Amino acid sequence: MIYQIRQLETLTKIDTTLDLNDLIQENSGIISINNCQVTGVIKKEADAVIFDIHVNVNLVLACNLTLNPVAYDLDFDAQIVFSDNLDKMDFVYEDPVDLRQYVYAYILMEKPTTVYSS
Repeated sequence: MIYQIRQLETLTKIDTTLDLNDLIQENSGIISINNCQVTGVIKKEADAVIFDIHVNVNLVLACNLTLNPVAYDLDFDAQIVFSDNLDKMDFVYEDPVDLRQYVYAYILMEKPTTVYSS
């Protein structure tokens, strides 16, 4: 989902399902990303744009021993701050913002490093 920051209200609600399968990298350990539901708000401030989001996603990960698929549900909150102010920012302000790439990056950080099939 691409957001044109200049066109947003001061407070904008997010409730969307993202398809992130085209972003999966070969050695990520992720086989597929299903039902990636993102909810939250976008807050525009004087010197920052803040995405306060909640992500609920069903992953299929590769077992570390057998490479068999393992279903794994992931549920997390994230606050992503875009700004030109170095003290505030997570990322440099850009317009438009493609939320998909940032949600994918957070999934990579939040997913377990090892999973095993039963």
